[in-house]
Amino acid sequence: MVITDVWGNPMTILSKQIGMKRVHVRLACPLYGACGKPVPKHKDDKVEREFSRLLESASYRSHQLDFIYAYDYLYIQLYSLIN
Repeated sequence: MVITDVWGNPMTILSKQIGMKRVHVRLACPLYGACGKPVPKHKDDKVEREFSRLLESASYRSHQLDFIYAYDYLYIQLYSLIN
């Protein structure tokens, strides 16, 4: 199991309580090709930038949808109070 953001994560406490072995993940995580060798740095950087861009887009869209949902919910609640 991979646990991210260990500070304040209840899974961290559970893993300690059951004696699960925890391994720290290095910050550097090179990208490997299909042959099992590291890909060139410029390609690794390009993939990392694209991955970060996709995460940022997904995060933006997720927050945008939550805002729309909250707004619609509030509107429906207020409308039902008036009528």
